[in-house]
Formats: sequence, structure tokens, C-alpha cells
Amino acid sequence: MSDVRRPEELDDDYDPIVFPGGTFCLTGEFAYGTKADCAGAIEKRGGRVVANVTTRLHYLIVGSRGGPHWKYRNAGTKIEKAIRLNEKGYGIRIAKEEEWVAYLGESFTAPPQHDMRRELAGWGTEDDE
Repeated sequence: MSDVRRPEELDDDYDPIVFPGGTFCLTGEFAYGTKADCAGAIEKRGGRVVANVTTRLHYLIVGSRGGPHWKYRNAGTKIEKAIRLNEKGYGIRIAKEEEWVAYLGESFTAPPQHDMRRELAGWGTEDDE
């Protein structure tokens, strides 16, 4: 049985993920499949996938196979760049794989996830050494 929830069941304070015309960047490792699989699912729905976080990005999708050391890997640098751009008013939505898959409308079983939202909420408030 799939543990993916429908979009309306997500604890989500954001607008829905809209694929047609949306620009997406993928970071981290995905339970859904390879990044090529993920990109194909986005492109099939009218979205465009780019390799880097830029001011024109709409969505940064973070793979669920991350762990507590995410910020020390390439995924962490993309997340940090998106946060910095958001602080400047660009409005890049950082979404977990679970949310993204819910909007795909496909069945999927996600692995247990590390709670990045808590860490993202406190990003920049601690002294980084």
C-alpha cells in the first residue's frame, strides 16, 4: 500500500505545485527513481527541469533519501542558494519529494524522512563554524 497522500491531505501552507510552465531543479537522492525519471515526470506534465538554482526557478524539489547531513552535500548548497534568493524576494518554493509526488498524482512509497523543515526554519540563525 502506498503512503502517499493526496495534495489536499498535505500539511502544506504553500500554493500547489503547478507543472505547466514551471521551472524545476532537483536535488538530493529520490526514492521515486533516478533524476532522469523525475525529470521525465515533470516534463511529461509541461514543466522544465534545470540543473542549477537561479532567479528564474519556481521549484526546488528535495529528494527524500537525504539524511541529517544534507547541508554538507551538493543538495545543501542548492537549498542554501534557494534560501538566499528567497531572502531577496524571489519566491522559490522548496518542496520535499513527498509533496512533489502528491501533485504528480502517482502511487509512491516514501522512505522515512529527515525533518529538513525544522532545520530550514532555523537556517542562518545559528553561528556556523
